[in-house]
Amino acid sequence: IYVGRIWYTYPINGQRAGDFTCTVTGDSHIIRDGKIAEPLAPNCLRLNANIAQVFEHPLAVGARPRPATVWGSPEAYYVPAIALDSIELAEVGTT
Repeated sequence: IYVGRIWYTYPINGQRAGDFTCTVTGDSHIIRDGKIAEPLAPNCLRLNANIAQVFEHPLAVGARPRPATVWGSPEAYYVPAIALDSIELAEVGTT
């Protein structure tokens, strides 16, 4: 699955635990045979993870940082794309 954007990201179990959840929104797609295939419906999946899963063992990190805005905040963070081996996704709507 290619996750283009996420929304409603918030910590669970307190910030110190590093656990978070968010909703997969637009610009997200199924990947088939190594290529981007059909799009996912917005808000159909929830990502449940720990921040350590994201940063400790990535498969790849992109070379071009892009702005990532934080809801309700005037700041933008510049971050690259990150490819992960596995991360927990839960279906919350029709894909």
